[in-house]
Amino acid sequence: MRLVSAALFLATALAAPPATADEAADAFHAAVAGAYQHYREAIHYYETGNSDLGELAFDQFLAGWKALAARYAGNPPPAYAKDADFAETLSAIEAKAASAAGAAPAEALLALKPIRGDLAALRKRSGQRVFSDCVDAMNAAMDRLWDYRQKPPDARRLPAFQAAARETAARYRDCLEQAPPALRETAEFRRMMEGALASLARLEAATDAELIVSLLRELRSFDKLIWLRFG
Repeated sequence: MRLVSAALFLATALAAPPATADEAADAFHAAVAGAYQHYREAIHYYETGNSDLGELAFDQFLAGWKALAARYAGNPPPAYAKDADFAETLSAIEAKAASAAGAAPAEALLALKPIRGDLAALRKRSGQRVFSDCVDAMNAAMDRLWDYRQKPPDARRLPAFQAAARETAARYRDCLEQAPPALRETAEFRRMMEGALASLARLEAATDAELIVSLLRELRSFDKLIWLRFG
């Protein structure tokens, strides 16, 4: 149902030309978000070994992106009109996605993963920011914290670890506050975000290596699920 819903959302976003510059940017971002949901699902399923669902999500992402590129490559929304690389970026993303067609999951992931950064860079060049960028910053903070799983902090490294936990918690709070109102009020979103923040509070106070590793694993699950569902 989620795959179908995202496809309908993308079709709606691509349907009619908006009237104002802000509406044009919003429509473009909505179209990207519709395709990006399938992208995240493809990454998730390929990473977790469900290649059948991964291929289904991938096909929907590629089809959605082709439709988006066909509409916008030669007619960027006003907010992106000064980006000389706009059309080239849309084309490059399509080419990267197309190169993953029929590939084994590991090879598909190598082709697909850079697209996330391409989308962030596309927005940044034109001074645009969407909720996905907040989630990217949150995930990046968690990646840095995750490094401690292999070597939990000793007494000397504990202050740096606690600072990293506080920084990650700050990024989570940012995303909880910056989420679109309709999303912020959903039970699933609040449960995941508040659960992660509770684990981060425990993590900042933890000194036992085994507990630290356990909490990091718990947080990693939250982090990945939040990106999959809402990123």
